[in-house]
Amino acid sequence: MFRVLLVLVVSFFGGINAAVAATFTLGDVLPEIALKDQHDNPIVLTDKVNLLVFSRDMAGSNIISEAFETLEAEKINKPHYFADIQNMPSLIAKYIAVPKMQGLPYAIGLDYDGKQTQGLSAREDQASLFILQQRKLEEVRYFDSSEQLVEALKQIK
Repeated sequence: MFRVLLVLVVSFFGGINAAVAATFTLGDVLPEIALKDQHDNPIVLTDKVNLLVFSRDMAGSNIISEAFETLEAEKINKPHYFADIQNMPSLIAKYIAVPKMQGLPYAIGLDYDGKQTQGLSAREDQASLFILQQRKLEEVRYFDSSEQLVEALKQIK
């Protein structure tokens, strides 16, 4: 009985998306992920993107934001930045977070439902860095401080 109920609940809610979705592994070619940034402009993961930073939680976002402030000050190009904000309450996103993001000097591709970025790996309270070659995943690194992320980006560039 419990098993039948579980199947019905999972079917009703469309499955357990991000938790069960397959994570991209080294050698996989990532799809052309197309999101809108905080200004509602398209931001797309194309073959020309070699570096992508990603966060799935507030701590990861803070690491990336602090790193981007340093990169901006040092006039170093920043990689593409995608954020999964599906767990952020929609009213907070709409009226507080996204308007605040609009003041930033860089674009953040926002995944409101988590579907576009569900295959990107992330660790709790860390920022992810994906190193790509024509969207082929060459390497994934995780950072728990902005200093570590900045240092890695300087070495890659």
